[in-house]
Amino acid sequence: MVVLGPELSKQLVAPTLYFADRNLPGFSVADKAIVERPGRKVTFTHGDFNWSMTEPVKAEAESAELDELTKNLRRLRADEIVAEAPADLKTYGLEKPEAQWRLFDGDKEVMHLQVGSADKEGRRYGKLADKDAVFTLNAKLSGRLFDEYRSRKPWPSLDAVQVDKLSYAGPMSFTLKKKDGDWNSADQPDTKINSKQVTDTLDALAGFKAVRYVTDAKADLKLYGLDPPVWTIEAETTSGKRTLHVGRTEGDSQRVYATVPGSDAVFVIGEAEAQRILRPLAGFVEKSAK
Repeated sequence: MVVLGPELSKQLVAPTLYFADRNLPGFSVADKAIVERPGRKVTFTHGDFNWSMTEPVKAEAESAELDELTKNLRRLRADEIVAEAPADLKTYGLEKPEAQWRLFDGDKEVMHLQVGSADKEGRRYGKLADKDAVFTLNAKLSGRLFDEYRSRKPWPSLDAVQVDKLSYAGPMSFTLKKKDGDWNSADQPDTKINSKQVTDTLDALAGFKAVRYVTDAKADLKLYGLDPPVWTIEAETTSGKRTLHVGRTEGDSQRVYATVPGSDAVFVIGEAEAQRILRPLAGFVEKSAK
């Protein structure tokens, strides 16, 4: 009597489809990608050197990440073939796909990948629109198909060192000002401010990236608690001012919806960044030594 390893055991009792050819029809070149998810449709186009978002608005894209994804899709390989011609696509979340990637070489569509629900291992079910077979995609590729490829930096680089005034307007409004390298409360001058906490918040404002965009243009700001915003945060330097509007939380999480005035887009700020950015005045106050 011997004990067989899990992989061999799986193969010995696997259905016939487990041994089906997992190489899927690929393509050579793609210079345009149309990505559809419920409530959102965006187009990325590859120019002479990089990818950029061209619809519904023009914006920078995460070009290196898109290059890596399209490279994987060019030689697409299923993790496993699970059905040849399923009668009910609902089983796999493919009746109404959670994501669709349509790739083009010029005007010619070279791939239309439909992505459905995930299995217990985090693998997404997939289907090529012109084929019957349903397959799983490995967990890593499954995640990449739902990544944010619009540039996740909502505003140009901000030099935190140059900020000399930080203002909050919202449930509790206050202003912090920097003088001779130290931060002070403009509203409560006798309150000692912890400059390290201010620096941490400014670093977060300077370098934060959106988790994802929920709408790229003509957003209904009221829907996200942004008209009016819950918080308005302004960071001022001698050369200008940056303004961030923060709305309600996303569902039951601590992530928050936000927008940059004039951008016409709404994005989500992650929990860790939100905690560093949305500090009340008490969060900046120097704690007394016990």
